[in-house]
Amino acid sequence: MLEKHNRTWFTEEKLRESQWKHWWHEILYGGPQNFAPIRKMISIEEGDVYNFKNLFRDYLKDSKDIRVIDPYIRRPIQTSNLVDLLSLVKQPRETKVKLVTMYDDGREAECRQLLEQVRTELLATGFDFEWAFDPSIHDRMVETERWEIYLGRGLDFISNGRTKKCNIFFIQK
Repeated sequence: MLEKHNRTWFTEEKLRESQWKHWWHEILYGGPQNFAPIRKMISIEEGDVYNFKNLFRDYLKDSKDIRVIDPYIRRPIQTSNLVDLLSLVKQPRETKVKLVTMYDDGREAECRQLLEQVRTELLATGFDFEWAFDPSIHDRMVETERWEIYLGRGLDFISNGRTKKCNIFFIQK
């Protein structure tokens, strides 16, 4: 069993010592022969107090290319969370953002309209923002030039400063 280090942080050294079966490594990298360069995992409990800034700022602030995959960017609160997440970027005028999401059956036009509103808002702040639908996606992820951040839930895991239970893996490329 994994030993928790400072309650929520797992270092690569601790993972090696624990002889943890690297399920995520086998999926992402095709086998356990090379240990993935994970930097940390945060295990968030129901009701913990977190925000995007204290979770993601160090990973997004200098990014110039961001890809967000989340099948549930469909409602105003979810798009608001996306905009909040992107507000962590220091220089949006130099940043390209690609969102891949889905829409509910029978609500494609409504979702398109909402995403175009987000696009307009982000373009006004300087982001080069585009979005696309992909009905085959399931997992959630934020990817930058240097990091892959795997979310156990969508960006709406934070609501009004409170969290829903999930794990977040930060893997350096």
